[in-house]
Amino acid sequence: YRDDFFSSPEAMHIAPLPWAKQWVQALYDLWYDLKIVTSRRQWMEQMTKDWVEQHFPGMFSDVVFWSATIHDHHLTNKADLMRYIGATCLVDDGLHNCLQVSAWGYETLLLDNPWNQTDQHIQGMKRVKDWQEIVDHFNS
Repeated sequence: YRDDFFSSPEAMHIAPLPWAKQWVQALYDLWYDLKIVTSRRQWMEQMTKDWVEQHFPGMFSDVVFWSATIHDHHLTNKADLMRYIGATCLVDDGLHNCLQVSAWGYETLLLDNPWNQTDQHIQGMKRVKDWQEIVDHFNS
């Protein structure tokens, strides 16, 4: 069903979350080079890039398709991908991604959610409750 929906014209009419433009604009205004890394399938590339440009014009320098990029460039994990795209910080809600990337010395911001709870203190990883806290982090 997901593939059927995303291949339909209706998919382009999904609006971003109400707060998304505000926080992306705030990060962009701080002169950060913003990139999206997505696990969407390669056949969704043009539609995805068009949607991002429609809602966030000029704010993202790239939309990276995780599965195609790791395959095409023989990367083995998200830390390799971070090096490849020149990223210095990962913002993610996947604990496994943040653990992997922080183990390689990258700064990670873990968006707090019920599915990513842990008692571990991970060097280089900071838990953040929302996008305001992310903007505050980069603004400090």
